[in-house]
Amino acid sequence: MEKEYGCSKDDGCNTNVVSREFLKNNSELCEVVKGPVEVMHAEDTTVEKASEVILGAELCIGTHAYTSNWVAASFIYDVLLGMPWHVAINPKIEYSKRIVKVDSENLPL
Repeated sequence: MEKEYGCSKDDGCNTNVVSREFLKNNSELCEVVKGPVEVMHAEDTTVEKASEVILGAELCIGTHAYTSNWVAASFIYDVLLGMPWHVAINPKIEYSKRIVKVDSENLPL
């Protein structure tokens, strides 16, 4: 059975992020590597220091799959798709319909 997770996108964030709570509850899904990382938040340009990184983890949304490195940080969603995802995927965004189109598949905003 597939689990549902909360996902957000932010083209102002300099990295892809996974929440520490998600990692705590799903430790079997990935291996965490320790190392210094800075995460810049777009809304207020604050920088959060992070020390946990997940290397080469795959995110699947419907039939869309994306492999990347992920920073573990405090966050209200399980996953944040930052600028690296936007650059690699170049999604078509229809804000009025609240749809992100990726690989000819509509993902709800």
